Amino acid sequence: QDRESLLSAAFEAFIAACLVAAAFAALAAFVFDLMTRRIVRPLLHLQEQARAMAEGRMDARATIEGPEEVRELARQYNSMADRVSESTRNLESHVSLRTAALSESLQHLRQAQDTLVQTEKLAALGSLVAEIAHELNTPLGAISSANRSLIESADRSVRELPALYAGF
Repeated sequence: QDRESLLSAAFEAFIAACLVAAAFAALAAFVFDLMTRRIVRPLLHLQEQARAMAEGRMDARATIEGPEEVRELARQYNSMADRVSESTRNLESHVSLRTAALSESLQHLRQAQDTLVQTEKLAALGSLVAEIAHELNTPLGAISSANRSLIESADRSVRELPALYAGF
């Protein structure tokens, strides 16, 4: 009987130990599930939003949930995301303004270049006209000089004509 009661007590202790182990396992599963829902899932959501922002989605914001530390981290992330979005908008606006200014400067430069090309063409044309005038003035000067000589000679001859005819 002693042996039987000893075996019965050992069996009862074993069953109690199994029940305690099962209770601890259930408690551990409950704590794990609670931690997963309250800490890990919000952190994974925050990680997804950070990845989305890194890929260029400037509207990616974290949901504020979980324990206080995780909520504070989400608030800080959202604040940072707002500042990054604002900086991006400001930068894009500045780039747009600078691009417009550069386009305007380029337009002025092209106009100045066109004016310079036109001026160079006119200068070349003026030089060509001056050369042509010089080339024409040389023979014209000679013709004019010869013409004066002929006119003076004809005037002398006309003045001498009456004296020549008077002798006949």
